[in-house]
This record gives sequence, C-alpha cells and structure tokens, in this order.
Amino acid sequence: MRKYAVTFLFFCVQLAHASSDDDMRSRLAALYGESAVYEQFYQTLVTSIVNGDADQLAMMNDYPVEVRTSGGTLQLKNQGDFHAHFDAIVNEDLKRIAKEQSFATLFANSNGLMIGSGEIWFTGICVGTDPNDPCAKVNVKVMSYDNTISSQPTAANVQPTTS
Repeated sequence: MRKYAVTFLFFCVQLAHASSDDDMRSRLAALYGESAVYEQFYQTLVTSIVNGDADQLAMMNDYPVEVRTSGGTLQLKNQGDFHAHFDAIVNEDLKRIAKEQSFATLFANSNGLMIGSGEIWFTGICVGTDPNDPCAKVNVKVMSYDNTISSQPTAANVQPTTS
C-alpha cells in the first residue's frame, strides 16, 4: 500500500508541476498573445547565466541595458560594455537565483517577466511591420539586471560595532 501511495504522490506532484507550467503559459498568452517565445527565451537565458555564457547573454539584451550593482547604476550601451562588466553582472548570486527559478513561478505583468525578486527583467519588444498589429512579431530581450537585491548583509560581511 505504501508503494502505491508514494507512486500516487509522485504522479500528483508531476501533474501539479505540469499544470503550473501550463498556468504560466496561459497567463503569458493572456498578457502577450503568446507564450512559446517567452518560454524559449527564459530557458536560453537561464542556461546562459548558469553556464556563464557571456556571448549568448550579450545578444539577449536590449541596449542600452540598465545594470544596478553595489557600485551604482550603469547604462550599458552595447555588447562590448556588457562583456566589460560581465563578472559584476553574472555573479554567483545571480547564478543561484537563475537555478532556483522555475518557469511556473516567474512573475509576469504588462511590463514584462521577472526572475527572482527583480534581479532580471525581460520583455517582448514589438517588431512587426503590420501597423494594425505591430506586436504580431516580438523580440524578447533583457531590459535590466539588479544585483543589489540579493546582496543582503550576512554575518560574514557585517562589521561588529563597539559601544
């Protein structure tokens, strides 16, 4: 009996996960009219971050792309700028956040999609040529990176105070 209960539980978890991805696809279709292009972009984005693929990530940005770091806010104008600041942008925190994010749990609204707590925002940019439906074709691009959100103080980097 226990074997059947575990098998049933596993099956239910798999269905819930698939249902959650399906729910996200439905939400994106309602917001943007489609979902496949956003899901594909998300998968490529996460893989590129986790693998540290600077060339692929540089092509995925809408320039100028805004990057917030502990040193301030940068407006990177092109792929060369992105490469120059790559290590400050794609740090271990961002890799961890990308690994932990699932497609089903992305935040999506009319402004775009968010990974983590806002560490990455991406959206579709209308590039269609039909004046009656310019968003019939979209290019999905990263709009901003924010490494200040996950950079919370820890015991290791907080200096003790003396009274």
